[in-house]
Amino acid sequence: MKRALAPLLSAALLLGAVYGGYRSYVHNSPGVTVLKGVIGSEKAEFFADPDVIAALERRGLRVTAETAGSRDIATRALIGYDFAFPSGSAAAQQTARIAGKKAQVTEVFYTPLAVATWKKLMPTLGRAGALKGETLNVARLLSLAQNGKRWRDLTGSPYRSARTVLVSTTDPRTSSSAAAFLGVAAFTQNREQVPDARNVPGLLPKLRPLFALQGYQDATSQGPFEDYLAIGMGKAPLVLVYEAQFITAGRAGRLSSGMRLVYPTPNTYTRHALVSLSDGGQRLAQAMTEPELQVLAAKHGWRTLDPKVFTAAMQSGNTNTSAKDTGDAVDLPAAPVLDALVQGVTGGTQ
Repeated sequence: MKRALAPLLSAALLLGAVYGGYRSYVHNSPGVTVLKGVIGSEKAEFFADPDVIAALERRGLRVTAETAGSRDIATRALIGYDFAFPSGSAAAQQTARIAGKKAQVTEVFYTPLAVATWKKLMPTLGRAGALKGETLNVARLLSLAQNGKRWRDLTGSPYRSARTVLVSTTDPRTSSSAAAFLGVAAFTQNREQVPDARNVPGLLPKLRPLFALQGYQDATSQGPFEDYLAIGMGKAPLVLVYEAQFITAGRAGRLSSGMRLVYPTPNTYTRHALVSLSDGGQRLAQAMTEPELQVLAAKHGWRTLDPKVFTAAMQSGNTNTSAKDTGDAVDLPAAPVLDALVQGVTGGTQ
């Protein structure tokens, strides 16, 4: 197995598709259309929810899904698929362009970037000037990495590690969450302006430490979050996640008392749009925007098309965590500029 603790049942169920298979989220039923799709791993738990399965089955739909990094999804021809569900508008639009005229893009929900961390680390990050309340200063954090600061160098750090102070991310070549974080970091290093192509060469030396010092990076966003949940602070002191992932874990009772969610500043919202590739895929897209499925999405921490639905879910008290105001949200660079930044900080294609 690729991951040290992958035998954990919940992780295996959610990530089974990573090992080459597809998961069908409902048993065989007559009169149900089976849809084949590829999704970002952060949405696997949503489609595995029995309530979601039942809601789709009432509409005559059954989802079978393979997980992949969203930027990887956007490079595939997807012949024989009914839908794709990456994260990020750019990935959805690129997926649709490759698929051609038959493809339709339907926005379903969105979520901000967040960082999963630990209560005992928060005072240390505060003293280092990187954290104020529940807001993580991206510029200050990047400065620590640029200056080679290690966790053991920080005053009063309970984490006496030689590792550089970094947020663990996915591989930005395959994953939209890491690419979005790169875009946010580029904003902080470009005099708080969205960079264009002219800025890329000067930004690369400043941004490379964010990724070059991490070592191995997963292709999808669920991988590092599973490390956080299963292995703990020693493996994952700061992990880039989607807010919805943390809320979903809280709903499932998987968060310990020492786990905390903080929000990077500046931040960005990632839109999740379903790309329908067949008539069945279009039926799924329609279903996902209907009130019943939107309520279920909100319970999994996804910010819905109607903000009131999400607010109601957070106030219901059954999610075991709550969303916060993400503060300063910025636009990402144009897709070609972000691609150039990704290639520049990683050294090329995977």
